[in-house]
Formats: sequence, C-alpha cells, structure tokens
Amino acid sequence: MGWLRLYTEVIDDPKMAKLSEKSFRVFIYLMCFAKELEENGVINRSLADISWRLRLPESQVKKAISELIDLEILSNDKCIAFRNWSKRQYESDNVSERVRRHRAKGETLHETLHETLHETLQNENGNVTCNVIEQNRTDTEQIQNRVENATSEKNRSKPTEPKINFNLETRTWENISQGDMEPWKKAYPACDVSVELNAMAEWLIANPEKRKERYRKFIVNWLSRQQQRGGTKTGGNGNGGTVHQQSTPMKASDLFGFCKKCRKECLKTDMQDGLCFNCQGHDPTIAKEALQKIMGGLTMKELEPDEYPPFQ
Repeated sequence: MGWLRLYTEVIDDPKMAKLSEKSFRVFIYLMCFAKELEENGVINRSLADISWRLRLPESQVKKAISELIDLEILSNDKCIAFRNWSKRQYESDNVSERVRRHRAKGETLHETLHETLHETLQNENGNVTCNVIEQNRTDTEQIQNRVENATSEKNRSKPTEPKINFNLETRTWENISQGDMEPWKKAYPACDVSVELNAMAEWLIANPEKRKERYRKFIVNWLSRQQQRGGTKTGGNGNGGTVHQQSTPMKASDLFGFCKKCRKECLKTDMQDGLCFNCQGHDPTIAKEALQKIMGGLTMKELEPDEYPPFQ
C-alpha cells in the first residue's frame, strides 16, 4: 500500500486557508493520485480521467484545479503537476535494506575480530588460546557459584511463613497465630475477628466447591467488607466466644402517636407536625423500612403489653 507525506503545517498554511472544503478534498485526492502514478508529482491525464479516478464531478475537479493553480500549488504547462513535489515528497531510503547491510556488517566484523584474536594468540604461543578460553570458563563458573551460594544463603536466612489453610475434614483453621490476629483486630476494630473466622468457616463448609488458594487474602477481604458494613453484628470476647447483645424492650409509645386533629392512632413515621397523613392531605401509607429500622427486627407481639396505648 502506497503512502505520502502530509505535513502538520497544512493547518496554518495561508494557501490552504483560501481553499474551500471541496477544493481541499480534491487537493488531497490529487496528491494521492500523483503518488499512485509515480511520475514525480506529474498528473498527465485528461480532466475526464482525473474526475473518474477521484470519483468526483468534472466541474468540481476543474474548479479545484483552477484554485490550486492560482495559489501556485499546481503548475499547468502541458499537464498539471505539483510544484514542490520533489521537495515535499522526496524518496526515502530502503530501511529494510539498510538494516540488512548493518547486520551483515556487524556479523562480518565479529567474525573478523574473532579470527584475528585467535590467530594472534596462536602466533605468540600455541597453547595460549586454549589457556585463555579455559581461564574464562573457570572465571565464569566461579561467578555462577558465588551467585548460587548467595541466593541459597538468602533463602536459608529468610524464615518460611506458614500458609494459612482451612481443613474441611476437621473443620478448623490452620496456621493462624496470635501474630495474625492482633493486626487484624487493629485494622478492623468494628469486627470480632474470632466470630468472623467462625462465620467464614461455616461459609466454607457450606460452599466446599469454592475452596480458596489464598486464605489470608480471603480473610482480609471478608473483614474489610464487614468493617464497611458496620462490623460484627454480635459482640465477642475476642477469643472465639460469642456474647449476644441484649435488646432493649420496645415500647408501643415509641412507635405510635395520636393525631392532634382527628385524634386517631397512627405510626409516628407517618406523622408530620403532629398530623397524620390523612389530615396532611396525603394517602395513608406505612413506612415499612422505617418501621423495621425502629423495631430492630422485633414483631408486634414482642412489645411490652402494658405499654400499648388505649385504642379509640
């Protein structure tokens, strides 16, 4: 596929600014056509042939060519031609051929240097070449041995951290030390780590097909999510024991009130300025989410009976 050069200065070129959009399009097409012909910017074709090749009306092509001639972008002696084609669209060297010559030159130089060194050493002493090669091999082996010894010594000095694992057969965590627990407790203060570990264990038992390869990452991700959700729902003593929080008895007076106007009983969540939804001019609704939030999951039966307000 052929290509040509289009310079960025075409955006600010005053000659280009004088061209209409249609003429500028013809200008680009003519450059492509000239490059395709490979006649150094000369387009020795009739107007009909040019229009057919550009797939444009003859009138549009003729008008654009006239504008380009007036701007001294094209010349029209015997045929139209780009004035500065050789300057703007100069021939590039063959990059592939240049790279091939460079590589061939490098290989030749390497072979020549190797042969010269070999002959020089042999001329001075017939055994020198062998001795130098043997000495180089010995030095290389010594360096490799030092590197291997240093790597082995580093690996021996670094303690191997036991990998945390969950044993499905015994249903217990393995290799979790106090050194793991303390950082988790500090990083996730709203979580009871022991309780959460028990919850993780139950989840893993219920989902054996979702066994993890990296349990430490699994634990940290779990604790992070629980911390964002407000922490462990039940309290704990930090040693695996669970202490359930005592719920405060819910009173009916906390939930219900009486409308100042109609004196009817209704939920406080549906009241505004002491008025029920009916007296406010709204349809009566029950705010279920707000009610559940206030009751904390309790049912109506769990309310203290003596706290029920008198029904009218």
